[in-house]
Amino acid sequence: MSFVPKFQLIYDDLLRLVDKMAPGDRLPSVRNLKAQYNVSQSTIERSLDEMERKGLVRRRRGSGVYVEGWDASKNVICVFADIEISDPTNNLFLRGVRDVAEAKGFQVADFGPRNFFRIRREILPTLADKKFAGIITRNSGMDTFFLENDLYWKERLKVVGLPLVTCRPTPAVHVDSVTPDYFASFQKLGEHLLHNSEGPIYFLGNTTVPSFARLQGLEVGLEGKDRLRAEINHGNNRDFLAQLNEFKKRDVKGHLIIGVPLEDFGFYDVFQGTSWGRDPDQEFAMLLHDHQSLPEGVSAHVIVKPSFLMGEVSAKLMIRRIRGYKGEFIHETVQHTVRLKSTQDSNSIPAKV
Repeated sequence: MSFVPKFQLIYDDLLRLVDKMAPGDRLPSVRNLKAQYNVSQSTIERSLDEMERKGLVRRRRGSGVYVEGWDASKNVICVFADIEISDPTNNLFLRGVRDVAEAKGFQVADFGPRNFFRIRREILPTLADKKFAGIITRNSGMDTFFLENDLYWKERLKVVGLPLVTCRPTPAVHVDSVTPDYFASFQKLGEHLLHNSEGPIYFLGNTTVPSFARLQGLEVGLEGKDRLRAEINHGNNRDFLAQLNEFKKRDVKGHLIIGVPLEDFGFYDVFQGTSWGRDPDQEFAMLLHDHQSLPEGVSAHVIVKPSFLMGEVSAKLMIRRIRGYKGEFIHETVQHTVRLKSTQDSNSIPAKV
């Protein structure tokens, strides 16, 4: 167990407090904080010094410590959805952003499913308008490649001076980011299959980073047992449908894990008349977005993507940066929901509200 200094624990606690306060609000006095945490004045001062260094608070001699303010005219957060993701999923993400932002007095401008990084030369000049406070972009895997050697984009972003939160780590620029943990949920599924089933396990995936991370999580959960058979599709969704049809024709016996989210339930028509999702000796697992539910008559383990929660976390990171936070860039990892058949009351997976 690693040791955490007292000043860091107090700093973390005060950070949560400041996130709930408004600009100009005064923090408890140093004397009161000393009594509350039962520590020395130097420990409290060190925590407050770190908050001031990162732009979160401002000290006024003889008056106290106040939450730092921001330009109230800049109160619109721009959101760019992922053009490669379905509208219901993007709408859940946007709802999560709005729930947090509007509660803090910000407006949210929905720019729709437009790839922010590919249209940056078109859109950046319009974002220089003083009313915009920051940009949240739910970027797909290929988007970051547009940034690697684009010095114009990096310099232009500096001129515009707007904070940016991405939904994928973006190595080319230093930004706050939030992303799902693709690994952990499939590791949990693998552990369940290891202890509760026998026979071969087939994983159908594609050549994306998330799919390979899910496959690795499944392998770790199975403790490297020689039961896993991975079949990777190198094409698009239409090719993946052909792969599913081919899998059905082979009449493969064993457990089936679909390692990519499928937007259209027509994909599951492939399994009509088969034992997948019906035979207890042939376990079936799938990945759904959090606006989807299982097809009628199908019983399966389900891993639900956290679109709504990603919107909430993205907004929290953005607002902290708008309010003047100058600390290290933050990367938050959001967990999927794992719903095993044994823990499900019904086949319905409700959307988050």
